[in-house]
Amino acid sequence: MSEEDNTDGMSLSRWKELMDNESKQLTPEEKEKGWHFCYEFDGLLVGPADPKNEEWNCCTCFSEEEKASFLEKAKSGKP
Repeated sequence: MSEEDNTDGMSLSRWKELMDNESKQLTPEEKEKGWHFCYEFDGLLVGPADPKNEEWNCCTCFSEEEKASFLEKAKSGKP
């Protein structure tokens, strides 16, 4: 996740905005890309930004098939 590159559906500034302000919500597009507030990690905002991301890999909110689909979408840039 980087400030400039938004190919994973989330910039660092957007991630911080969502984590720091409870009134902000994920957009439908962000949700479609797999971003969510994970129960496994006490509400941490996680998504397919990096397939090596420990939180994303350990998250049980989605099946392995769903997570693979989100990663494919992130790689291809398609919604």
